[in-house]
Amino acid sequence: ACGQKTKHKDKHMGITIVLVSILLLQCVAAQDPAQLLDLNPFSLQTEFDNGNGGVVIIKQPDLETYNNPPYFYTENNYVVFLAYVNGSHTSGSEYPRTELAENQRWSSSSGYNVLEVTHAYVTLPQNRPQVVGAQILSDSDGEIMQVRLNNPEITVYSKVAGNKKLMAYNLGDTLTTQIVVTGNTITVSLNGQQMMTWSQSGDDWYFKSGAYVQSNTQYDDPDQYGEVHMFNVSVSH
Repeated sequence: ACGQKTKHKDKHMGITIVLVSILLLQCVAAQDPAQLLDLNPFSLQTEFDNGNGGVVIIKQPDLETYNNPPYFYTENNYVVFLAYVNGSHTSGSEYPRTELAENQRWSSSSGYNVLEVTHAYVTLPQNRPQVVGAQILSDSDGEIMQVRLNNPEITVYSKVAGNKKLMAYNLGDTLTTQIVVTGNTITVSLNGQQMMTWSQSGDDWYFKSGAYVQSNTQYDDPDQYGEVHMFNVSVSH
């Protein structure tokens, strides 16, 4: 497959020209992720070091034609998001990610703000099997909440509302996660069923979704990774 992972057992080693040629030939016919998903509202945070203490961020309009197997590419009718535990991470985190970050900022008190993503958690790090699939962050307050697979349960993590297990989950199952923020209230629904609601307020909020592994080489071997398949994603305000 276009996104075969043999080259990433140590992503810092050189790859032979033959292997690169094979991968390129396999990927020629692949669609860019932006042809399957509406990526206009987003940038992409990667697990690659930018040389300045942060990570490489793919912004618009470059994201419209960005395709980088096995981290971010199309396969069949979904986009693969993959992050290795030995990847670089943002300054505010200990863990790597391949994750869409909404470009718009908004307030919990205004509008009707919705993230809806249909995705499947496919692979988890062995020793710390946790991957965030959807979350809200704030420029001023940091992490607001997460919807995370803490295997084997889909769990909400919130500094205000606490942590709550929402449902049991089998790896590979397709799941629709919706987060709604309106009137200083956050509501999380899974597969159309409202699961949790709480009050929380703030400004400069934005949605994120992809594969944000909750592990690093302190917990797992470097070849361990988290992988999420995304079938659809949308934001509205």
